[in-house]
Amino acid sequence: MAKDGPSIQTLDVEGVAQVNRWLGHAKTYVQQVLAPRAEYIQTEVCIGVNWVTGEAEVFPDVKDRGYPERDGWMFGTADLVAKLWEGPLWVGDWKTGGTDGAKEQLLSLGVGFKKALGATALTICCLPVNDHGVWPDETQVTKEEAQNHWDSMRFAWEDIPTAQPVRGIQCSQMYCPHLAYCSAITNIVSDVAAQDGKSPDDTRLVAPGRLIKDFRLTDRPGSQEEAGHVMAMVTAANRQTKYLTAVMKDYVKKGGRVTCGSWEWKEGSNGFRWGRQK
Repeated sequence: MAKDGPSIQTLDVEGVAQVNRWLGHAKTYVQQVLAPRAEYIQTEVCIGVNWVTGEAEVFPDVKDRGYPERDGWMFGTADLVAKLWEGPLWVGDWKTGGTDGAKEQLLSLGVGFKKALGATALTICCLPVNDHGVWPDETQVTKEEAQNHWDSMRFAWEDIPTAQPVRGIQCSQMYCPHLAYCSAITNIVSDVAAQDGKSPDDTRLVAPGRLIKDFRLTDRPGSQEEAGHVMAMVTAANRQTKYLTAVMKDYVKKGGRVTCGSWEWKEGSNGFRWGRQK
C-alpha cells in the first residue's frame, strides 16, 4: 500500500538531524563569535527578581527550571550570560521559533542580572537559530531603558492581587513566566478535555462564567478574530500541557508512579504511554 506521508520513525530521524544541525550552528557561534569577546560565559543561569522590593539574586544551584518558592519573586533562566572584555554584561537567549516578545523577555532577564551582579552596562541578544546558522540581534540597553522596564514590571506586579487574568496571544508570544500555572489557561485545557468526543454538532462553548470578550472554543469559527482567539488559547494550552507532561516524566523517572484506575502511564520502548497495570 502507498503511504500518505513519512512514518513517525522517519519524522523522528529528521527531527533529530535538524536539532543536531541547530546545535552545531549554536556551538560554532559560541566558540568562534562569542568566546573571543568574553571574559567568561555561563549557561542556563537562574535569576530571581522581586520587582517591588528592588531585589535580585542569581541562583547558581537551580537546574532544569526547578525554581524555589519565594513569595513576590519572579524567576527565569538565561541561556547564556557573559561578561564582555569591552565591559558590558551580555545576556542571550536561543530562539528556534518566533522572536515576537523576545526583547521584553530578555529585558526582564537582563535587568535582573544587571541588578544582581552590579553591572554598569547591559547588552541583550536574541539568538534565532535555524538550518542555515545563528542570526544574533544585539541591543545595548541604556540606564533609562533598564529603569523604565523595572518600573513597568513593578507596576504590573503590584497590580497582580487585584488583576483578573486576561487570556490572549500574549500568553505564549510574550513568554509569560506564569503560563505553566495559570488557572485561566488550565480552564481551557479542562474544557477541551471535558468536551472531547462530543458530537460534531457541538459548538464547544466555554462555560458562561469563563467567557472573555465573547470567546468561544469552537471548531467552526465565524470570523478571523474568533479563529485567532481559538488558536491563541490552543497555543497557550499546548505550552501548559507540555510543561505538565515534562513534570510527570520527571516524577516517574524519580521513582513515582502515574496511575488512573487499572491504567498506568509509564515509559516503554516507544516512549511514555498508558497501559494496563501489571
